[in-house]
Amino acid sequence: MPVFGGSGRTYYGDFVWRRHRLIGEADGVGKYGDTAAAIRQALRAERARQADLEAGGWRVVRWVTGDPGRSVVARVGRALYLEAAPAARILGLEA
Repeated sequence: MPVFGGSGRTYYGDFVWRRHRLIGEADGVGKYGDTAAAIRQALRAERARQADLEAGGWRVVRWVTGDPGRSVVARVGRALYLEAAPAARILGLEA
């Protein structure tokens, strides 16, 4: 599903919860390359992409292949909870 970064550039998220401005990224190790230079370049590009998405108002939740399903669900759930929760509850200031 296409999403747009702060620059206006189009990206495609693995999983997108558009209403919540949340992107889920399932990262596999193979995409980073097999040399130190390729891995560095891939990580820089990934960071720049995420920064652009965040500048566009998106949040990104990541997991890697092999993470337990309940762990992935918990990460996504926390991101959705934080989006919906008032700041006072998150900070523990709610009476």
